[in-house]
Order: sequence, then structure tokens, then C-alpha cells
Amino acid sequence: MGTPPLVTISYTAVGAAAPLSVKIETAHAVVGRGKAQIKLACRGAASGRACHGSLSLTLRKRIGARSKTIVLARVGYSLVAGKSITLRLTVAGKRLLAHAHHHRLRVLATATVSGGSTTHRAISLQVKR
Repeated sequence: MGTPPLVTISYTAVGAAAPLSVKIETAHAVVGRGKAQIKLACRGAASGRACHGSLSLTLRKRIGARSKTIVLARVGYSLVAGKSITLRLTVAGKRLLAHAHHHRLRVLATATVSGGSTTHRAISLQVKR
């Protein structure tokens, strides 16, 4: 009896692509003519593939004994990594920013991405001088 023939088996792991995530890179945004630009970075997307989702700016405001969430801006986006999104402030957002101390507001930016995670970051808005 001789030795059995040597058999080589190779495996290729085919896994799911990394989940999409989005990072809010802007910490301070200047508002001019009711618009602000926020820079986002899309992570986990294949090259040339765009991220789709929504970006919103909100503020918790105390009204009497209750607190209320006020939406200052909201927009849907489709972008490739490292691009800026322009948001148009709502009437309530413009009013709050105009009456804020030194025309600055600290707001919560929330970015969601389809098929991925949600990211939050506190950013400051300031009226352009």
C-alpha cells in the first residue's frame, strides 16, 4: 500500500460587508441666509458607493415644566465620503438663533444612514457676521 494522494483544499471567506456608518465631522457651523453646511464622512462603503440617510439638527427646550424637542433643520442626503451637506433652517430654528445669546446655539446633530448606524454629535451654530 502506498501513501494516499495529497489533497489541498482552499477556502475563501465571503463575509458581509462592513456595516455602514456616518461620522459628523463639523463641530461649529456658520449660518448665513438661513443655511448651514455640515460635513459628513461615510464609513464602510465600498469605493464609489454612496451613503443614503438623513441629517437633522434638534434642540431640547424647556417650556414651563416640560421639555420639548424643536427641529431646527432636517434633510435627506446621498453622498460619497467626505462631502458637506447644506441644511436650510426652519422658521423656528431661525427665530431661536436670532434670539440666542451672541447668536449662538448648541444643538444636537443626528445623522442616520440606510442599513447602518445612527450618529449623534453636539455642534454649535452661529450667525455669520
